[in-house]
Amino acid sequence: MKKIIISIILLCLTASCGYTPMYSKSQIQKFNIEIIDFEGDREINNLIRSELKRYNDEVSTKQFKIIINTKYEKLITAKDSTGAASTYELSTTVKFDIQLNNKNNIIFLSETFNMDKDNNILDQKNHEKTIKKTFASTIVKKLLLRLHQLN
Repeated sequence: MKKIIISIILLCLTASCGYTPMYSKSQIQKFNIEIIDFEGDREINNLIRSELKRYNDEVSTKQFKIIINTKYEKLITAKDSTGAASTYELSTTVKFDIQLNNKNNIIFLSETFNMDKDNNILDQKNHEKTIKKTFASTIVKKLLLRLHQLN
């Protein structure tokens, strides 16, 4: 009987401890983000724009004006015995020129990924598109963390 009562008390104490995940969606503050210009890789720019739209709030007091410049590279890192590429390094670098309260801030973010060559070209292209989506998503999350720090 004592074990049951102790278990119930411990369950009640730990169930209402107030824990919330650090980066949960409800904790993310939305900004008024105006994208002025895009330069560089069109596909990554469109992915970044669509990711940023989810965090855009027209009535927010913080208004950011952003110019985005992306650079995407697909480099051969290894070749097989016939001289054909066997491994690629996909990398993207994004420069955000941010204007807030008449102050300019520049943020550089980058992501890299090593990808093996696939014999099926269509599968390889689809895998590369998936990697680009992942790049855009992580870069936007990193950008949002940096925007929280700007005042």
